[in-house]
Amino acid sequence: MEDHWGFIVAPGNFTYTAPLFVSEFGTCHNSMDCLQAPDAGPAAARAGMHGGRWFSYVTEYLRRKDIDWGYWALNGSTCKGTNRPSGAEEGYGLLNTCWNAYVFPPLLEALQAIQSPTNVTVS
Repeated sequence: MEDHWGFIVAPGNFTYTAPLFVSEFGTCHNSMDCLQAPDAGPAAARAGMHGGRWFSYVTEYLRRKDIDWGYWALNGSTCKGTNRPSGAEEGYGLLNTCWNAYVFPPLLEALQAIQSPTNVTVS
């Protein structure tokens, strides 16, 4: 990430330095494997069991670099669309399908851990 776009937020007076906002990243919300998968090797990655590892790497990078972000998605249910009925569970949503509680508190806690600014400059 650093080589592709992370360098944009490098501290200092560089011509390429700019604010950065990462939007619409997310993960599933039905197990701790969504947040932090063990290093299970290539077979697990081929089986799609790498989301938690990806999520933990991305959130750690955002926290360390103090990059602003937006999560996909808050809503707990979907609207009608291709291959999805209205009211179906949003698989990445933070809220339950009634929108009255968090569907998976550990996911909320993982996001809260990267909310606080780490690089504060006061002039």
